Amino acid sequence: MKEYTLGASAVWKPNDDWKIDAEIAKQFGDRSTDDIDALALHTGVAYRLMPDKKMWVYGEYNVGSGDKNSADNTLGTFDRHNNFPTNHTKYGYAYLFSWKNMQDIRVGVKFEPWKKTFLSLDYHLLSINELSDAWYRASGAVLNGFVGGTFPTEAKMADEIDVLFKYKYNKQPDFLGGYSLFMMDQPVPATGRKDKAQFLYAQTRFSF
Repeated sequence: MKEYTLGASAVWKPNDDWKIDAEIAKQFGDRSTDDIDALALHTGVAYRLMPDKKMWVYGEYNVGSGDKNSADNTLGTFDRHNNFPTNHTKYGYAYLFSWKNMQDIRVGVKFEPWKKTFLSLDYHLLSINELSDAWYRASGAVLNGFVGGTFPTEAKMADEIDVLFKYKYNKQPDFLGGYSLFMMDQPVPATGRKDKAQFLYAQTRFSF
């Protein structure tokens, strides 16, 4: 197997209130008897509403290509697993989507209501890019319900809402907590179920 990834990224800040960024990655090479031909794209924009509260609203679009035909000797699934060690901060804290055969539309707001306190609220609309390919978890592995060659009939798979809280007490400890609600839009093909998933977490970190 030989897999290569070429990428480029850019950030533009026309003033203190706007930030625009973009990233593109192209993969090529070969895996087994297939030639690799995959692409991934990210675009994002953020605008500062309230400088005194450090309030930003933002939106982004992320897409990772999928495989259109498993029998054509061309692998179109973008392999993000070799490029990034973690994924949950990018496509939802529920950790259920990867930059592989996916589309993610994200909108959100973050601000500092009090000194040293950070709050954010994100919404993700998550879809499958190619219906002939699988749903890949954040680890890059295929979701269990897609094992066995069963595929969805519609592209949109789920909505996710993420709430994040962070408080920095001083130079040593900071506190982080969050809640994620993952809402299936249609049943997983192999199971016929579309259960909601909820994720509640808290952590404390000490820096020395």
